[in-house]
Amino acid sequence: MLKEMRPEAKESRADTRDSFGKVFHRLASVEADMKLSRADMKAVRGQMTDVRARLGSVERHLAALLAVVPATSERIDKLEARLAALEARVHS
Repeated sequence: MLKEMRPEAKESRADTRDSFGKVFHRLASVEADMKLSRADMKAVRGQMTDVRARLGSVERHLAALLAVVPATSERIDKLEARLAALEARVHS
């Protein structure tokens, strides 16, 4: 009876080795994909950091420009008043 079971056991072990080989191959593929995904995510984080830095720079420049707007508007108003005074002198 043991002699009859021996070939079946060998076949079963061979099937098991084959199954484990497939599983480990798939697992290795998944791990490789995960490494690539991590690398991609790291690159995306780096790009997002760059975008945040640029956005911060744009916000600072915009704030500086907005701070100048009232002075520029005042200068334009004064210039318009001076032009209107000059036009009034010319026409009178």
